[in-house]
Amino acid sequence: MGAITLEEAERDHIRKTLEYTRWVVAGPNGAAVRLGMKRSTLYFRMQKLGISRSNQDPLPAQQSNPNIGMDLPLD
Repeated sequence: MGAITLEEAERDHIRKTLEYTRWVVAGPNGAAVRLGMKRSTLYFRMQKLGISRSNQDPLPAQQSNPNIGMDLPLD
């Protein structure tokens, strides 16, 4: 595997942190705090590095189970 650039490493680290926080940027549990930067700085870095939620795999949708409640007795 070849060497990665500093920009690629930063992009990967920010993306993984965003995924860990479920794309919450601000707040006490947000990615900005975890990365040790201001929210505005993180937004700037995301824009510069081309990181957006729209270019990520969507979060897995909750599967609805049509059989929920079917095991209840019918009185």
